[in-house]
Amino acid sequence: MKTLLLGGAFNMQFGGAAYSDKFVFLRMRQKAKMGGYFTLLNQEVAPDELVGILDELPSIATDVKEGTYDDVVTLFKGAEAETMKEDLYAFKNQYPNPVQEAYDVMPKDWFLLLRLFFLKHEELKPAADAILGGFATMLIDALSNSGRIETIHEQIPFKVKTFMGRFDQLYTVNYDQNPEHLFSKKIVHLYGTFDDLMQSETAAYDMQKAVIPDLLDELEDEVHVAGISVVRKGPLFEHLAGNEKLKKIVVYYSGEDEKQMLEAHYDKKRFRLKSAKKLWEGMEDGGKRVEKKKLNTGRLGKLLEQANQYAESYLTEDEFLREYNQFTNADITRFCRMIREEMDAAGAETAVDEHILNEVYYLALQEGVLPAVFFMISFMHYDKIR
Repeated sequence: MKTLLLGGAFNMQFGGAAYSDKFVFLRMRQKAKMGGYFTLLNQEVAPDELVGILDELPSIATDVKEGTYDDVVTLFKGAEAETMKEDLYAFKNQYPNPVQEAYDVMPKDWFLLLRLFFLKHEELKPAADAILGGFATMLIDALSNSGRIETIHEQIPFKVKTFMGRFDQLYTVNYDQNPEHLFSKKIVHLYGTFDDLMQSETAAYDMQKAVIPDLLDELEDEVHVAGISVVRKGPLFEHLAGNEKLKKIVVYYSGEDEKQMLEAHYDKKRFRLKSAKKLWEGMEDGGKRVEKKKLNTGRLGKLLEQANQYAESYLTEDEFLREYNQFTNADITRFCRMIREEMDAAGAETAVDEHILNEVYYLALQEGVLPAVFFMISFMHYDKIR
């Protein structure tokens, strides 16, 4: 039996940065700022209060790592106390490096951080009940990009489908159902699908589960792992290594650090390492052609200063050019059309008019584009928007 095991990086490869943890968090934060979750949270938590709590995630993570939250174990008894102790220990081991941003932590662990925060702040109980009760729905919305994630298969080259066809079955840690459009044999969603989560009364618990041992133990003979990081999914790799029915485990690594970690920890006779970059590049249909663009560099600094002001960011000229130059002229035309549609719907004159600024900001995040870059495109290509 030959199995393909897919992870989140597969969606990023073909769907873009919009499906990275960074943009997942930024979408959630921006929608919270716009009041998009106010009704979901029973109107108990004001938008600015929710944003403030989400912004606390990095400092909560740092406090957990430093042991500040160790005493919450005393709030529980028996098995619950042991579970909390294990969760704290696992978190500290999972994130040995400093946590600077919320998205330095995997989305499933945002639940734990929020729960710990509210255990320490009993005075926030009304907000705690509302947020912990609605957070699974918030996260599903952000992860799925309001359902857009289900269209990634439309951008996937035919060669990828051919590659998948070499396998007898496909397992995935992703919630989306793009594989169903690409693979006609057995498909197993280890954590379920978005549809499953939306219908589940225990969605928050389901999304926090680390691995599904019994399903992984079903694998035999040969498995190819693509789009899953050993750094972030270490327990999953441990289960694969412990499955003696697997004679060959092929891992497509994302970088040299990951390759070295795999080489240091796993049996080279069973684990075969291959480059994920080479795998996906070999399947591209010629790749997209990024044309050289003419820029008025004299105005760049002034425009970027304005864009940063609207986006509340600190993007440098070099960072902007690096982001901007990855887009084709067709991409820019599409972005301009989307901005124009937002402007027309609101009767706005520019993309940064006060009453549509937040909507255009959110639109950028849905596309996996930094908002400052999106605003710059609206400034520099206003002729395509008018």
